[in-house]
Amino acid sequence: MNRWLTLALLVILTIGTVTNGILYFQTSEKLNEAQNKIELIEGEFSSLDSDVSGLKSLVSSLENGIDGAQNDIDNVEGFMYALDDSINGVQNSLSELNNSYTSLSSQVNSLADWDDIVNKIEPSITMLIVDMGDGTSHGTGIIITSDGWVLTAAHMIDGVENLSDIEFILTNGDSYGCENIYVDDELDVGFVKIDTNKTDFTAAVIGSSSDTKVGEEVMAVGHPLSLGNPPTYTAGILSAFRIAEQDGLEYIQTDAAVNGGSSGGALLNTKGELIGIISWSYVGYRDGYGYFYEEVFEGMHYAVPVDDIFPLPDDVII
Repeated sequence: MNRWLTLALLVILTIGTVTNGILYFQTSEKLNEAQNKIELIEGEFSSLDSDVSGLKSLVSSLENGIDGAQNDIDNVEGFMYALDDSINGVQNSLSELNNSYTSLSSQVNSLADWDDIVNKIEPSITMLIVDMGDGTSHGTGIIITSDGWVLTAAHMIDGVENLSDIEFILTNGDSYGCENIYVDDELDVGFVKIDTNKTDFTAAVIGSSSDTKVGEEVMAVGHPLSLGNPPTYTAGILSAFRIAEQDGLEYIQTDAAVNGGSSGGALLNTKGELIGIISWSYVGYRDGYGYFYEEVFEGMHYAVPVDDIFPLPDDVII
């Protein structure tokens, strides 16, 4: 009985020991697995921590980059402000330079090269000899077309009965007769056609009287006192644009010397352009009782502005 009891206890102990061994082995294996997982997780945490550190470093780098970019933007804005100030300075300088150029241009325009102007205009000047029946009248005209139309004062040719009564003598000595005339008594201008087939006359350049300012230099060209060729050239200034009492028309007043025989002559600007036709001068005055008194008035000569002559009326074909 004891023997069998002892054997049973041994069997039970053996089974317990084996069972405990198996359980220990299984537990130990699970513990190892858990330890491995823990170590793997720790490795992942370590890697994640490294990534976080790298990310923090990247964020810090980006923040530094943003600060640098902001500094660059600030620098660019400062440069733009400086550039804007420089542009304003350049614009002011250009404005001052333009004003200086305008002033200098005006001064240069007033310094006419009269010698060159005389050489260019002289072939366009002609003397007019008009047989008025009771005497001969001398005046001046200026060629305005290449085929020989001449502009002069109406009172030089008004009343002429025959075209043959008009003779042209150019500055080179050539003499021509008259082919046709047109007279505008109101303006005191006349158009006279040289009787010729020539088409290479030197025509004067027509300027603009309204572009010429009071105080600018002008030159009068004519044949005073029937002296003949060469023409007489006198310089002066444009004194005024004045409305005459006798006809209510506006004339160019100049102090350039003008005498009898210069009627119909040219008044030129500093470019040598025709701006007026010499018409009349003050040679006396009439008092309140109608009596006329002759008196010398210096520097009071008048020309018809070309802007009142051109463009020509529709019935004038030249």
